[in-house]
Amino acid sequence: MMIKALTNTLIYLLLIMSAAMAQSDTTALFEADIFSKQSEKGSVYDTSAAKHKIALALSGGGARGISQIGIIRVLEKENIGIDLICGTSMGGLIGGLYSAGIPIDSIETIARTMDWIDFFSNRPQRSTQFITQKESGENSIITLRFRGTDIYIPSGVTSGQKLNSFLYYVTSRPDYVFGNSFDNLPIPLRICAVDLVSGNQLVFDSGSLGNSIRATTSFPLAFEPFELDSMLLVDGGLLEPIPVETALRKGADFVIAVNTTSDILPFEDINDPLDIINTTSTIMQLELKEKELELADVAIKPELGDIEATDFSKVRELIRAGEKAAIEALPEIRKRLSELENRDYDDSIMVDSINLMVSPFLIEAKSFLSHGGKGKYAFSPQAMRKHINSAIENGLIFQAEVYITNSPKRILHIIAQPTFRLHSLLINGTSEITSPEVLKSAGIDYGDYANLTNLRLLKEAATEIMLSKGYDLAFVEIGQSDQKEGLVVLEVDEGRIAGFKISGNYRTRSWVIKRNFLLKEGEPYSIARADSGLANIYGSGLFTEVRLNLEHRDQGLLVHIKVKEKYSGFMRLGLHYDEYYRTEAFLDIGNSNLFGFGQEAFLGILYGEFRKDFSVNLRADRIYETWYNYLLRVYHNRLEREIYDNYESLGKREERRSGFEFTLGNQLSGLGNLGLSFGISRVRLEHVNRTVTHTGITYLALGSRVDTRDRFVFPSKGSHFNIRLEFAFDLLWGEENYQKGEINWKGYYPITSFMHLVPALRLSISANPLPVSEKFYMGGSSSLYGFRQFELEGDKLLNSNLGLRFKLPYRFYITSRFDMGNVWINWDEVRIDDLLHGYGLMISYDSYVGPLSISYGRSNFGHDRYYLSLGYDF
Repeated sequence: MMIKALTNTLIYLLLIMSAAMAQSDTTALFEADIFSKQSEKGSVYDTSAAKHKIALALSGGGARGISQIGIIRVLEKENIGIDLICGTSMGGLIGGLYSAGIPIDSIETIARTMDWIDFFSNRPQRSTQFITQKESGENSIITLRFRGTDIYIPSGVTSGQKLNSFLYYVTSRPDYVFGNSFDNLPIPLRICAVDLVSGNQLVFDSGSLGNSIRATTSFPLAFEPFELDSMLLVDGGLLEPIPVETALRKGADFVIAVNTTSDILPFEDINDPLDIINTTSTIMQLELKEKELELADVAIKPELGDIEATDFSKVRELIRAGEKAAIEALPEIRKRLSELENRDYDDSIMVDSINLMVSPFLIEAKSFLSHGGKGKYAFSPQAMRKHINSAIENGLIFQAEVYITNSPKRILHIIAQPTFRLHSLLINGTSEITSPEVLKSAGIDYGDYANLTNLRLLKEAATEIMLSKGYDLAFVEIGQSDQKEGLVVLEVDEGRIAGFKISGNYRTRSWVIKRNFLLKEGEPYSIARADSGLANIYGSGLFTEVRLNLEHRDQGLLVHIKVKEKYSGFMRLGLHYDEYYRTEAFLDIGNSNLFGFGQEAFLGILYGEFRKDFSVNLRADRIYETWYNYLLRVYHNRLEREIYDNYESLGKREERRSGFEFTLGNQLSGLGNLGLSFGISRVRLEHVNRTVTHTGITYLALGSRVDTRDRFVFPSKGSHFNIRLEFAFDLLWGEENYQKGEINWKGYYPITSFMHLVPALRLSISANPLPVSEKFYMGGSSSLYGFRQFELEGDKLLNSNLGLRFKLPYRFYITSRFDMGNVWINWDEVRIDDLLHGYGLMISYDSYVGPLSISYGRSNFGHDRYYLSLGYDF
């Protein structure tokens, strides 16, 4: 066996030398080596290069483009191999994910489970924010940003950050493994976009796959244009609605065009600005679409009826329509492909003789040669290439070279090396895996042939082991192997972080950005932790957009974080109405990024008929790179509180309070906060009988807040917990001495997708009598049905609620609730038998200015009341 291998190798070397010394009149036809580094795909020869290049040109169409999933599935099932995908808009998204190697079934799962409407939301997920960030601005109905003294008006409904985050999550690995080259993807890809600055088309063939998809999906007004260098990129369908021409320019021999664009909407369906823009775009593209479709070899147009581009509720129906259209197009596709192959087989080349330097058992020349008459031979280059690639695919040979010499006779030379046996496996670049581990996982033993199939198995096995150990970007290449010694080398890139690059932060300090990113230099890159870091940076509220690019460097991976800063000047406005406080409004004006440190300073004004508050606030969610936060608040407020005795109103008591509070806290990740507060306040009370009293309160307070709700209003899961212990003492202008504590908890537990259990508990106690201004209050639609708002007053309080909430269509909710509770002055008065009961029903609507709620409640004493509120609580 060894003698045979040495003989084959010697013959091969002699042939190469003779070819080099031959006449220069040589035509190279074909060269293949399964160990050659032809691409970043992993150094294993790609036999798909042997056939015609079939391209898929995917149009846009919004939700209608989801039908492309069904089309691709049918083509895949029918073994119609796609060699190039060109996509625009939704076609860029579907085609980009498929090109990157994501299975079509996984893309369908993404389409079915994705909250597509959420892509249009700019609000960060609450789970990515500190509780201090959650509490800032959630109760406002509008937030304005200022560019100097001018109001900044965004160029789209959303910046597209949630789409960015999704794309980076699914494309980070393909970006790194395939070297940011779209030609190296499992299926080569081109994505089309349009630059609004120059009016020209931009075709992406490299760079960040996520950024390219984000650019082509930037439908005007819905998404802000994607900024890249000096360009503003939007939906590529504006200039090429179906990218057939792009496919032809990239060398496609056969183009299947998929048209899922919208038809012109009827009069009754044009209801808003987006409908007008969509219809205008459709009209402008009509002539362009017809031109592209004429250039295609086959066109597929699913029957999508009146499904609109914005209707993402019919994913299954859309995919089935795509499958049906593709099945109907199969006969035409096969017919046209057969005609193309026949044309190529007619393009035969004549030679005088054949120099076949390989065993005839490995390559049968007669399978692609024919007698051309007069002692000559004819062959089809396409058939010859296909046959040799089949020999490589089947593991018969690992190396081949085909060329023609023209002097003195025209001779076809075919030189090939038989596949050798594996005797040694060397792994470079990591200590995480061993050769025996890889061989066992691949199911390969020493002595097996090192053919194309086994090399792929070795690569896949090594990659899977690395991935299972947390190396999310690890990839494996076949290195410089030694066929003579039977040595195969696996080169492993662990995907470790070599450094960071931060750009776009003209005001914000780089450490403010980097402290929110969870990964550090030298660590293996983790896609999940990077996604969390990206969410943390966006959740800081300082940026409209955060991008993540992964760039190859000799020493490893460079993580490039690029941000687009928000204008730091802001104004927040909130409105609220209820039957107790009547109409109220608040206005916050300030700067959200003071000195570029991520600190917020603002003037807060709350104004209503019975409640007024003026404050100056300075806060930071993190102090430098620590997990500490602080809040300094200087305030003056006034409250007119209704006072009751035996369920009868006695009149109003006016409470005025001036002072400050400083809180130093410790952030508990995205869950909550533990804080220590120190405050001094001066309180003026004008009682019902018009007597006036003054007092000073100096206090220390220890508190903790936890908020895991998924939404601020109408959450479907999570809970809110608050505990505070306050100690007042008669020092530093303090005149009161008391200790009090309070616990508040409310949870949301889904029973079904539309029914939730909502329990709540409040417990408030004091060690000694409390000043009038510090007492606990209960009553109303939020605590005890059948009573007025804050009707009950005392030094001890117990309140529990059990609600059942039903989610109805069109953003309506209905909640039934049972309440228990009471207040007491002294401990010896506390009795379970004294607990008051109430029950009620609330109908709510989740409006864009906050919840609108109408409720009715009745107490066990027969008291009943109606309640009305509109807007967020503040």
